[in-house]
Parts: sequence; C-alpha cells; structure tokens
Amino acid sequence: MPQFDCICGEDDRVILSRIQNLDFPSYVLKNPCCWRRVCQVQAKYTEHLASGIWSEVCKLRVRSPRPPTIEDEAAQLRQAQLQTDSLVLGEIMDEELRERLEPLFQQESLALDRIIREASVLLEDRLRDLAGAANALSGVRLVDATLRPSSCSIRFSDDDSEQDGARFLYRGAMQFVRNPPMHRLVSYPEATGRALVRLTDCLLVLLSQAAEQSMRAQ
Repeated sequence: MPQFDCICGEDDRVILSRIQNLDFPSYVLKNPCCWRRVCQVQAKYTEHLASGIWSEVCKLRVRSPRPPTIEDEAAQLRQAQLQTDSLVLGEIMDEELRERLEPLFQQESLALDRIIREASVLLEDRLRDLAGAANALSGVRLVDATLRPSSCSIRFSDDDSEQDGARFLYRGAMQFVRNPPMHRLVSYPEATGRALVRLTDCLLVLLSQAAEQSMRAQ
C-alpha cells in the first residue's frame, strides 16, 4: 500500500491540537483509520473544542484528497514511462526504425529484448537490401561479405583500415546487439536497452549515408 502520514498512533493531546488548528497532513482525513481516531478524540474532548471547529474539520475532510492507491501509483509510473519512451522515440533519427518501434513502446508491458530484436532485424535487412546481398547471408557473414575492404558493396571510407573499422563496428553490432535477443530472452536493464536502441539507430543512419555515397561514386 502507498505510504503517507498516519496519525493513529499520536497522543490524544496532539490530535486535539490538530483539530483545534485544522492541522492535518495530506490524505489523513480521508484515511478511514485516521478519521476514526480523530472522531474518538473529538467525542472525548468535545467541551475543549471551540464553537464550530468540528464543522470546519468536517469541511476540511470533504476538500481533502483521498489517499493514493496502488493503482494510482501504477498509473503514475506508467505515465512517466510513456514520457520517457516518447523522448526515446523522438530521438530516433531513422524514420523506419521509429515507425517499427512505436507500437512496441506503447505496449503495457515493455519488453526491451523484443524492441532490440526488432531494431537488429531492421539493421540486418537494411544492410542486405542496400548491398544487394543474397537472402542466405546473415549476421557476421553478411557484414563480411558486404563491408570487407577488398570486396565491399558499401564503402564507408577510401582508407581500407577505416573501412575495416566500419566492418568490425557492424560485426560487433551483429554479435553483441543482434545475437543475444535473437537466440534467447534477455532482461536488459532499462538504461542498457535504450542505449542499444540508440546505437542501432546510429548504425542505420551511417549505413544509409555510406550506401548513398557509394552509389554516387559509381
């Protein structure tokens, strides 16, 4: 149950002072056990109360917010999650990736491994499509066949060592980002999962830019 101030354990004199000064923490007057305790003190010390003060307490109770429920807190957490997800989606540069991930981010239960799997499949498919590679090629075999300096279909750099660096970058993405969620269920920490989504987004953008430059160079 969500936590809030409870006055049930307070001394009669303290609660009497609260009544006289209309001094109650938030939610207390709508909390059934606290309200019973306040009513007990009121009944016991009626002669000590100023005229009309109890009527003011009752009015205050009507205006007071009800205690938050577990459902309220869950809704607040979900709303905060949706705001965070919106920020992540807003940061994604690749339009197709954003369109594919948006429905997954909107699901009640956010499975980051499914999101990373979808992003990785798009990266692999984009590389295959832009390079005109055979469907049988996948993962690191696809990367080596399309980005190796001696036979690359997509060139990131005229410098072979830099081109090889790009190849190893995409090799690493296949091995470290794509493979784990493709072969098993993975419980990613939230920060890690979102970082991998951003990384895949960057790789998609760089790949599309390199493919476009390669076509112009032909």
